[in-house]
Amino acid sequence: MCLCPVLLPFILHVHFRLCFAFCCFLKFPAGHLVDKFCFSSFCSIKILMFRSKVFLQFWKTKRDPSKVVQVPNKTPAFANVEKGKKYYWCSCGLSTNQPFCDGKHKSYNETHSTALKPIEYTATETKKVLFCRCKSTGNAPLCDLSHVGVLFRSAVGIEKQL
Repeated sequence: MCLCPVLLPFILHVHFRLCFAFCCFLKFPAGHLVDKFCFSSFCSIKILMFRSKVFLQFWKTKRDPSKVVQVPNKTPAFANVEKGKKYYWCSCGLSTNQPFCDGKHKSYNETHSTALKPIEYTATETKKVLFCRCKSTGNAPLCDLSHVGVLFRSAVGIEKQL
């Protein structure tokens, strides 16, 4: 007898808390705790579909299509910044001087009636900084490793090319 109808909510909770947090980093199968309790093929298929849905949700894009015209590169760029100096990060993707703005958004704004503008970044200290070029960061203008998701979504065809 399969215990999944009774234990499934608890098992899935354990699955999120333990498997995704620890087992993915230890290279165990993502659902090994769930599979120990599940003996019927129906429940295995249900859990597999649930895991796929969670996985795809995790890789959902953060990019706002109304603010990004094109993605110049899917990898970040290192730049040396000086303390107190202001830098203007290209948020639209049109600049040829990525990751910094060169003013190309102005002509695009006039032609397409948009309000694209660069994001100002003031360096707090002199150091090397990793700037985002995929335009999907949640911590603009700095990279938050969102490009990993962009590369994955592009490879599997979830996200179209801009």
